[in-house]
Amino acid sequence: MKKISLLLVLFITGFAFTACSSDDDSASPEEAVAGVWDAKSYHFIRYRDGETVSEVKTVYDENNVVEMRFREDGTFVHYFREGNGTEEGTYTGTYSLDGGEIILVYKGDSDSEDVVRVAYTISGGTLTTVEDEVDAEGGSVYREVTTMKYDKM
Repeated sequence: MKKISLLLVLFITGFAFTACSSDDDSASPEEAVAGVWDAKSYHFIRYRDGETVSEVKTVYDENNVVEMRFREDGTFVHYFREGNGTEEGTYTGTYSLDGGEIILVYKGDSDSEDVVRVAYTISGGTLTTVEDEVDAEGGSVYREVTTMKYDKM
């Protein structure tokens, strides 16, 4: 009887530790991305010909807010408030997932669209996006890398 009780306790304890997880591994990428994400940090680095020429780091708080709301219907709302509320705005558009990238199509005022591709990962309730752009200008090669970290609300 002791062996059966011990096995039962081990089974229940083992089940509890394997059944509960902070990440839902069964969620599709679309389900994992859908929801409201609150920005926590921004890191921008600009390179010219491989050398760092500028770098900006920002930590978001109640005075500086960026929020991404990914809806299940493939639309998004990008809201920001910066400078103690002196700058505020909302962008909208559509998004899709392509492997490890989110493709954001921002809608402009006059039927214009701006397409932004960002690599993304989701781990432990944190969404990390990385936009990596390269451009040649005036004989130099410029690279801009923008990393954003969001927490799911």
